[in-house]
Amino acid sequence: MAGTTGESAERAYRIGPSERPSEAVLAAVRAATGRDVGSAPTGDEGLEPLYRAVDPDALDALFEPTAEGVQRDGRVTFSYAGCTVTVSSDGVVEVRPHHVNEVGGD
Repeated sequence: MAGTTGESAERAYRIGPSERPSEAVLAAVRAATGRDVGSAPTGDEGLEPLYRAVDPDALDALFEPTAEGVQRDGRVTFSYAGCTVTVSSDGVVEVRPHHVNEVGGD
């Protein structure tokens, strides 16, 4: 994890051995924002469904080993729930709330 600014800051989350990347994204964003998925119908109090930001099945497929069993290399970055989320082939999900990137913001 990186340094803390305000109530939320950049966080790094290690994907578990039996956890899909899409599940890890939800866990990491919940930890960074303190919000849960689907706690409000409008998404105002909870997290919007992940599929509105990225296709969860496609995200999971990107990090599956190849047919030969070789681990893929790369990363995907997207915006979700007011955060910049990066999923890396090294098994880490990084979450940076957008307000942490702002200089002089409230």
